Amino acid sequence: MKIINETRYSTRTLRSIFTETYRRLAKTEGPHRAWSRYTFRVTYTRTKATSGCAWISGSSAIIRLARNRVRVHLVASLVDHELLHSYGHRHGAIGARWHFGKANEDSHLWATERFGLAIEEKQKPKPAKTDLQEHRYKLTISGVARWEKKLKTAQTRLKNLRQKARYYERALAARRGVE
Repeated sequence: MKIINETRYSTRTLRSIFTETYRRLAKTEGPHRAWSRYTFRVTYTRTKATSGCAWISGSSAIIRLARNRVRVHLVASLVDHELLHSYGHRHGAIGARWHFGKANEDSHLWATERFGLAIEEKQKPKPAKTDLQEHRYKLTISGVARWEKKLKTAQTRLKNLRQKARYYERALAARRGVE
């Protein structure tokens, strides 16, 4: 199984929930034909609800989670639901697992017991505070170095052009003297 995690939720936690959900489902449905190459793409939803999408008899699913925190039993229920699609079931055949609610929460109580009530996003690391004057000093030093390099290049080109001008002055003087 592969997880493409585009959220700040812990991939390790998501993998644990997805794998345990699959193991429990495989007891009743049997092993999935493509579990070793099954791909979950985890993204954020635009609303506060969790949702998912999986092809009938497919080998991939998209799981959309709300931001900040999401209840574990909902994630397990959603993965269970999408895996049933990949086993070939349509909504009519899924039955009670299709509907979210108290019955579905009770059937996925194991997830809450094992992983806790909810999973939370990892916090963004706060950028280290930098001294503004130190930063500006470094920018100034690099600017001086850049302009000194440009000055040296300009002086070298100017020296070559003066040398070339002297050559042509002598060549023209010699040619005028001969004529």
